[in-house]
Amino acid sequence: MEESILIVTEAAYGSKADMQNIESAAKWGKFLAIVQFVMLALGSIFVLFALIGVGAAGMSLPGMTEAAATVTLWTLIFCLAILLVCFLPAFYLYRSSQSALAAVSGGNKGELSEAVLNLKRLAKFQGILTIVVIALYIVMLIVMAAVGAAAFV
Repeated sequence: MEESILIVTEAAYGSKADMQNIESAAKWGKFLAIVQFVMLALGSIFVLFALIGVGAAGMSLPGMTEAAATVTLWTLIFCLAILLVCFLPAFYLYRSSQSALAAVSGGNKGELSEAVLNLKRLAKFQGILTIVVIALYIVMLIVMAAVGAAAFV
């Protein structure tokens, strides 16, 4: 009976070495996700304190014009938006790692499916983000070329 359970487990999940590799990758993935969450929290705190500081400086400093305060405010809001975009990959990595660890320790095939689903979501999100960044680079190059060409006319 035990031998048949072992065969089914190995057939469903792979060899013992595969299971150990999944477990090791899941532990490292969980560690990296937690570090990303901490860094995102610290970055968010920094941006919030900077927003408070800009608001206070904009009201109290005579040299701080309204336009400068507005530009600084929009820059900080942009930084906060970047932090929010960085949250999703960390979240998907954490969920994938948690599910993979549960699948390895409990032998639950549903958890392994959940781990692979979250890994797919992570790869898809990063792929779309990469396409968006490349498109923005292309647009910036075109704009810079147009501005540079206009300087010589």
